[in-house]
Amino acid sequence: MNDVIFIGDTHGNSKAIVNALEYCNLDEDVLIHVGDFGTISQNKFGMNVSKFIGAMDRLDVKLGKRCCKLYITRGNHDDPVCFDGKWGAEMWDNIEFLPDYSTKEINGKKYLFIGGALSVDRLVRIEEHGYYFWDKEEVDLKEDKVKKCDVLVTHTADSTSLGMSWSNIDWWLNGQRDGKGDPKLLADLIAEGQKMLKIRDLCDPEYWFLGHYHQEISTNIGRTKTRVLNIDEIYEFKQN
Repeated sequence: MNDVIFIGDTHGNSKAIVNALEYCNLDEDVLIHVGDFGTISQNKFGMNVSKFIGAMDRLDVKLGKRCCKLYITRGNHDDPVCFDGKWGAEMWDNIEFLPDYSTKEINGKKYLFIGGALSVDRLVRIEEHGYYFWDKEEVDLKEDKVKKCDVLVTHTADSTSLGMSWSNIDWWLNGQRDGKGDPKLLADLIAEGQKMLKIRDLCDPEYWFLGHYHQEISTNIGRTKTRVLNIDEIYEFKQN
């Protein structure tokens, strides 16, 4: 049986993946990144694609030496172009950027991967920097593609079901932009949460892993054991 190691948002810090390989002494195992890997396909927003590809080349070699595979879920800080099922396939043998609604069977369990999330600072990005980071960053709900699974892997979830309060992001709702806030943000986040609960209901997983919130949370949503990973967190999944 392969070990399955989940990794939280790394935002371009590929050293966190290397740390997982070494810290867990992995060999012929599977690493799953829950999004915000920091993936780019072009020079944009001050990021250099050549530097990124170089880092991926080195990481691919390290993964290969340990016969490990890395599967990456799309986050709101990942270029959606990289998740078309083709990008990177000819460059790396051991790294796979998974399109939304990809499935994998690992240790006899069916995994379903659905990426995307809203950026709470979206208006600041537009007004101060002239961009909204990546177009189509949101979760794209396609109910006909949601299949029953044992393990659901996403980037985001429903905040309230995780026990979080909207007061946790009050500054983003009301304080940013010199007190103007983002008038549509709360409604959009609530709608996103409802999408995620719909996904959970449709696929009815035993386990749900995600990132995005930059904190560690363990809870149950219905029957589903749910784990939110913190930034750079390494979590060894010991399935029953």
